[in-house]
Amino acid sequence: MRVRLLAILLVFGVVAWAGTPLNLPDPGLEAAIRQALAKPEGPIFAEDLATLTVLYATGYGIEDLTGIEYATNLRILDLSQNKLTNLEPLSKLTSLEELRLMGNEMRDLSPLAELPRLQVLSLSFNHVEDISPLASLVELRELDLAGNPVRNVAPLANLKKLEILVLSQTEVSDVRPLSGLTNLRVLMIDQSNVFDLSPLANLE
Repeated sequence: MRVRLLAILLVFGVVAWAGTPLNLPDPGLEAAIRQALAKPEGPIFAEDLATLTVLYATGYGIEDLTGIEYATNLRILDLSQNKLTNLEPLSKLTSLEELRLMGNEMRDLSPLAELPRLQVLSLSFNHVEDISPLASLVELRELDLAGNPVRNVAPLANLKKLEILVLSQTEVSDVRPLSGLTNLRVLMIDQSNVFDLSPLANLE
């Protein structure tokens, strides 16, 4: 009888845990998610977030992404024009194909290294210097780094599928690491420190 009672309690415990409302401490993120779910009130559960494949959360003043890690089926995510510094919750969103983070306050891109399906990534106008976490994103086709203090583009050397690369208003001076990107169709590099494009002559 005790074993049976314990089993019943465990079952109900799991059910209760599975149905626990999510903690979304950032009001801006919660507002964006509620709009996407068409759920203006009431608790939000992990199962709700798992239904999302697209989330546009531009200009919500978001500072904390806690809770977004449950949106595991997101393919398109736009978090532009917020106040983000910590991207760690995004590392769980491995289905992402398009991610836009323009106009935030980020420096550390390490969590993005866990997103192997990314094809479009916009990071313009942040505080990014180190782009080495992007080296593993071999599916990238479009990358925007404009307005960041990036100097070294060597981590991009193996991103052979890149077609569009924006390096405007960066501190890049040496484009030799890009010489092997034979699929590159558009390279924007105005207002940078690049004065010699001859290493890219073979891409014309």
